[in-house]
Amino acid sequence: MNNTTTNHNTPSRMMRLCAFALAHIVTLLPLTASAAGFGGETCGRYTYTIDENKAIIIGFDDYEYEGDLIITNQLDNYTVTGIGQSAFAYRSTLTSVTIPDTVTTIEYRAFANCASLTNLFIPNSVTNIDYGADHGVVQGSPLLIHITVADDNETYADIDGVLFDKACSTLLACPNGRAGAYAIPDGVTTIVAEALRYCTALTSITLPDSLATIGKDAFEDCTSLTNITVAADNPNHASEDGVLFDNGLTTLLTCPAGFSGAYAVPDGVTAIADWAFRNRTGLTAVTLPDTVTTIGYQAFDCCTALTSITIPDSVTNISYGAFADCTALPSIIIPGSVKHLESYTFGGCESLTSVLFTGNAPTPDWYNNAFAYTSPTLTFYYLPNTKNWGAKFYGRPVVCWNPAFSTIPPPQIDASGAFAFTLTGNTDIPVRVEACDNLVSTLWVTVTNATMSSDGTLDFTDPDAASHPSRFYRFTFPH
Repeated sequence: MNNTTTNHNTPSRMMRLCAFALAHIVTLLPLTASAAGFGGETCGRYTYTIDENKAIIIGFDDYEYEGDLIITNQLDNYTVTGIGQSAFAYRSTLTSVTIPDTVTTIEYRAFANCASLTNLFIPNSVTNIDYGADHGVVQGSPLLIHITVADDNETYADIDGVLFDKACSTLLACPNGRAGAYAIPDGVTTIVAEALRYCTALTSITLPDSLATIGKDAFEDCTSLTNITVAADNPNHASEDGVLFDNGLTTLLTCPAGFSGAYAVPDGVTAIADWAFRNRTGLTAVTLPDTVTTIGYQAFDCCTALTSITIPDSVTNISYGAFADCTALPSIIIPGSVKHLESYTFGGCESLTSVLFTGNAPTPDWYNNAFAYTSPTLTFYYLPNTKNWGAKFYGRPVVCWNPAFSTIPPPQIDASGAFAFTLTGNTDIPVRVEACDNLVSTLWVTVTNATMSSDGTLDFTDPDAASHPSRFYRFTFPH
């Protein structure tokens, strides 16, 4: 957009998720019962199933068990060879667990969300730790500081309490209780999905030059993490100001979850990766350079403190849910380079009341929900001489945004040195007046945010004008 210069209660995300859960409760309850009971046998505190004449523990029924637990190696007449999915999850008073050397398989979430667990010992017999699609074996256990693997285990190893494959080339799980700075060892080539997720006390991570692959959400929910550093000779990744990029600094991969304040994406970046800023609840403002063309899937999803985002004319693709549930975002300008809106792009932005499109009307998403669950007072604005705008867009009112400087009355300076002028345009359109002291540095400062009156005018006075040797003004769309 060219700036002009002159000398209803919406449902929360949780409510929507709860509604979905209630709608599917009939399906979920039988599945839960099946996992805990049907086909299971009971022996003391344990529930187990039998597979090829071996016992697989699927439940530990003593929810009040306190302290260290040495898991039995025998249930009735069956040797225990497996720990099933979520078998010991949510046992809040377990402090350490020793797995018997008859166990070969540990299924995903087996020891997840154990609030007091500090140590887990894995014997030499374990050959398969199943991480499932998205879940770690011990994820969500906030006090866990050591995962210890028997030295003669042929499949897994630990380095300083962190779980790796035997070759120590793949990082599998970092205990959630680890705090402070963590340097991933040299030789590591892969970090699996969610490997460090929920390590809420980590403050910085250093990636070695050997690292090639980082799995999805590897650093997600590390809420104290403010710095990711990459070895200078890593051929695949780089970092700048603690933010993770590809080696060419053209794709922004991950902003640390503990980042707070405003962030300006560096010049030269062309893409914001999927989930790059998701759940960055301390992020308040983002400026994208005019090199960015793509904003990835859910890139800024749930940035609940975000109040300002500047999208340049270079952007042509804004992916699904890119700004979903940015609940504090009041307004945004969408450039004319964006020709199509994806589903749920701004869904759940419950404070969003004004959107300005600088080009022709974009093609709505197939599901027609790009602005679902936004403010009931949301209004769309467009510029004069753009096309295909009707009275409604996504069922919301559409208004031409057309403020202009008025020559009747002309701009003037009164006896006190205050500078005044009048804008004209459509009624009730929002306007921001900005000022700067020279047109070289162009440091524009917001002087006022206002709304055009019912007669289509806005009278502006700057009583501070006399204190500046020179003063320039422009109006723009508030965003």
